[in-house]
Amino acid sequence: MTAGKKDTARRHTDLQAAAMLRASTIAFDVRTETAISEVAAEMSLDRLEVIRLALREWLAMRKSLRFPSDIPE
Repeated sequence: MTAGKKDTARRHTDLQAAAMLRASTIAFDVRTETAISEVAAEMSLDRLEVIRLALREWLAMRKSLRFPSDIPE
């Protein structure tokens, strides 16, 4: 797969994840839900705000190529 196609596929995957979070409620496994609840309490945010913040940070990391799987070998 060429670099351009990889970037397009990655963007498509990122947008799908963002759309899923925006359009519906997502149920996570118990450990993830517990972690989200704990972080939300510590930050005085609600669950959805924590998920949005985490997703926004994750997308920013991917965009800037600081995400470990995106670093060229």
